[in-house]
Amino acid sequence: MKPYNLLVEPWIPVRRRSGECSWIAPWQVTEVEDPPLSIDTGRPDFDGALIQFLIGLVQTAAAPESKKEWRDRFDHPPNGEILRKQFGRFSSAFDLDGDGPRFMQDHELKPADANEFPIASLLIESPGEKTIEDNTDLFVKRAGVRSLGLPMAAAALFSLQTNAPSGGAGYRTSLRGGGPLSTVVLAETLWRTIWLNVLQGDEMLQGPGNADLKALSDSFPWMGPTRTSEKGKRPTTPEDVHPLQHFWGMPRRIRLRFEESGGQCDVSCLPSKRLVAKFFATNYGTNYEGAWRHPLTPYSRKKADDIPLPRKGQPDGIPYRDWPILTMGSAGNEPARVVHAWANDKRSEMQKDHRLWVFGFDMDNMKARCWHSATTPLLAGDLDGERRERFVAAAQQFVAASEDVRKTLVGHVKAALFRRPKDRKGDSFAYVSRTFWAATESDFFGAIRRMHEALTENKDDTPIREEWLGMVQCAALRIFEENSQEAGDFAATDIKRVSTAWNDLRRFTSPRGKKLRGVIGLPPLPNEKLNEEQSEVSNG
Repeated sequence: MKPYNLLVEPWIPVRRRSGECSWIAPWQVTEVEDPPLSIDTGRPDFDGALIQFLIGLVQTAAAPESKKEWRDRFDHPPNGEILRKQFGRFSSAFDLDGDGPRFMQDHELKPADANEFPIASLLIESPGEKTIEDNTDLFVKRAGVRSLGLPMAAAALFSLQTNAPSGGAGYRTSLRGGGPLSTVVLAETLWRTIWLNVLQGDEMLQGPGNADLKALSDSFPWMGPTRTSEKGKRPTTPEDVHPLQHFWGMPRRIRLRFEESGGQCDVSCLPSKRLVAKFFATNYGTNYEGAWRHPLTPYSRKKADDIPLPRKGQPDGIPYRDWPILTMGSAGNEPARVVHAWANDKRSEMQKDHRLWVFGFDMDNMKARCWHSATTPLLAGDLDGERRERFVAAAQQFVAASEDVRKTLVGHVKAALFRRPKDRKGDSFAYVSRTFWAATESDFFGAIRRMHEALTENKDDTPIREEWLGMVQCAALRIFEENSQEAGDFAATDIKRVSTAWNDLRRFTSPRGKKLRGVIGLPPLPNEKLNEEQSEVSNG
């Protein structure tokens, strides 16, 4: 039987401009008539994985050699036949099944040397063995997925290898660690989204990695013996592999078990002639360490000479607090390389209303707490020099002011509810922070857009800064009122304590206050008798 090849088969579900959903092969992403706009698997984590698959594939097989070629292909993409030929050079690395090397599967793993797992264990959110044994799978239940068709099995496999969290002794994390954040610049069609996130060929090769390594296995690790990581073996660093392995890292030793009996895929809900219900796996796969820089992930470092660390999903989601870092960077924080290219290679000129899709798992070691996904505007691409620097500084000041207000809000909610608020530790009040970020997000981006316009037109931005302080104060006071009393028990509320906390919060968050005006870059108001006393309430 001919292998199921991921460069040939129509295995990627997409939504087209007409609203129709259909399945395409990778080389069909540039179809002009009713073009595909986005990936639509029905699972957000699979959507995020497959857009990275397509970006990595085009980066590998069809990267532009110059900025001119990049611009030309943005407006005039290669037709399907050209892409089919370009992808075909790597066809042998994309067989999902068969007797030879298999996509993202250990080249040498034998079932007799591995453990067998249900296919649901490929899904990062699935409960682990101990959770099932202890009967504590309360929110994500066991046995939700019993079998997958080949398309969704491939998506699950790539998603796990790309995002792999720690999985016990010797079960390695992904090249970016467990649960990395990914950022993808969005466009109006699937092809343009892919192309906006493809680096010029030499730029990719100049990143971490050893471009002198030419074997297929240097880019696609399943094409050769696995670099295992038992005790005493050194880790795999960028110098050990080709730069393209950023997209094709394989930390887990896995081999799918295919069943010839047909049935229904539990993710796509479509009939399939072949299913995957089990897979084999063992530990001590590739252990990636060192200064990797995946093109789709932002990184941070505490000191200039530290190894950059990929940013991860967090319990409070993707609040606009992170927006300046993800889109423009700051001291010690670097946006993804594709975002840097968007801003510095004039890619921002290619369309209007630029957006950034940010997504990833929030992992607590082996446990997936949540999948986060957000779409934010991309600005500052048309600003340069001093105006760009002023815009970046202003965005950071707006965030700093809102962060000060948020922390004070959490502290004063605690002070209203408890006699000893300092004793209340942990994240039990994280919901207050999430409520604050959600309540002020649209106002933040509105203010940031007005700042962008003011800088473009050389207008005074003082009113915008003052207006922002008023907005965050109103939001903080409203959220305080909604959360500062014992739910359903007015008699248990200490009215004096609530009143004191409210007054302190109102004073601290006043747009006329010296401290917040300094944070947001405004001078103190002249001839004003302001009460700058701070309450002794602990901030959250």
